[in-house]
Amino acid sequence: MKQRPLFAFLQLVIVAISIIGAAVSLRPAPAQASEKLWRIGFLSLTTRDSFHDAFFKGLRDLGYVEGRNFVLETRVAAVNERRLKEAAAQLAKLRLDVIVARGTQATQAAKKATTTIPIIMTGSSDPVGTGLVASLARPGGNVTGMSILAPDLAQKRLELLRRVLPRAARVGVLWNPTNAGNLNEWKQTGAAARALKIELVSREVRQPKDIFRAFRPLTLQNVDAVLTLTDALLSSGRTEIVQLATNNRLPGIFHLRDFVEQGGLMSYGPDLHNSFYRAAHYVDRVLKGEDPAHIPVEQPKEFELAISLRTAKQIGIIVPNEILAMANKIIR
Repeated sequence: MKQRPLFAFLQLVIVAISIIGAAVSLRPAPAQASEKLWRIGFLSLTTRDSFHDAFFKGLRDLGYVEGRNFVLETRVAAVNERRLKEAAAQLAKLRLDVIVARGTQATQAAKKATTTIPIIMTGSSDPVGTGLVASLARPGGNVTGMSILAPDLAQKRLELLRRVLPRAARVGVLWNPTNAGNLNEWKQTGAAARALKIELVSREVRQPKDIFRAFRPLTLQNVDAVLTLTDALLSSGRTEIVQLATNNRLPGIFHLRDFVEQGGLMSYGPDLHNSFYRAAHYVDRVLKGEDPAHIPVEQPKEFELAISLRTAKQIGIIVPNEILAMANKIIR
């Protein structure tokens, strides 16, 4: 009987230890190591627009959330070549995991600024011809990504224009000779025009203020239509270009659907929103360890024709039904 107090005491100790053990087991587990914070650079000649938004949507769909698992370093050159080079140099000095470059000029600037940081290009019309990559299948350096290269694109644009305007004989072309990608596109457009017996009137646009200056002679030289080549500067000036074309009752075929949405007559070209969206997948592959030198450049798979019947009526153009049947988007 004298052992009962000791026995009772031992029972209490065992119960206390059990309670403490249970409390410890219920304590939250130590926090996991924080998710890696990737550093992504974004280089563009023009300000943010719907194409940039498509890229960021692609990142979100892949699980990348700004501030949680990546930080963004954006540099915009305000359509200025000198600022573009400076912006690329700034990004190259940062400890970035990847740089996304919009267009040929931005990609060239980024490549000149760094040979070590992976670069994902978007919207480059001739990555091989401009020296950005060794080949589409094996880029061979620190650049890969999305190309908008389509060898027969210039011919298709002029053919569409001719089918809408059978008597079109002279077409004014707005293009940027400082964009290396435009040089090859201009040659292709020239070859297509010769085959269709169309005379091209070259109007160079090297900076935003050149747009008005380029249009003025077109109205005096009796051109039948206007065409734009693929260029970020021209894309950023689409509101002014469309307004000038409409004011002068000039039909136009443009390289982006956005021109038509703002009042242009027609556009035909790759779906650039999809191209920018797909660029996010290239970023994901590089961040997961793939070497850009071995990631093939992706060419456009989808092309879209957009037509504004509202503009056609305004400038007195009748778009044939067979062309309307081909359109991906019609603005009425």
